[in-house]
Amino acid sequence: MTFDYNVVYRDMPTTIRSFVRANPDASFTIIINARLSYEDRLARYRHEVQHIKNGDFDYDREDPADAIEANAHASTPAPILNQTLSDAEIQSALARIRKRRKQFDKKWARLQRRAKIKEQLGHDFFAAEETRRLNPD
Repeated sequence: MTFDYNVVYRDMPTTIRSFVRANPDASFTIIINARLSYEDRLARYRHEVQHIKNGDFDYDREDPADAIEANAHASTPAPILNQTLSDAEIQSALARIRKRRKQFDKKWARLQRRAKIKEQLGHDFFAAEETRRLNPD
């Protein structure tokens, strides 16, 4: 069984070389800076696939990115083409994604409850946000 991912090339600032995002359907999207050379894009692809393989999406947002990157660089690079994972690895990755999705759903439900309370109290979120964006002072 193969691991599902998409690769997208985008013009980005040169300080951003690549990153990977988990999708709700348990696939991943690898975004690579199109301004990089072919060799650099290939290296970034390998790097991002290694993040997927390592399960780096288990980290909390508070975890330092340096720790995640250090962990990624400590392991060996993944093969470039025909990336396949065992069923156990796929199930493990799916379990981690489901766990993160559950945490996200809990946070979203909490925000929805807060919004409902503020709406009942007469707070207009859209008007407040519009005012804040139009008058940044």
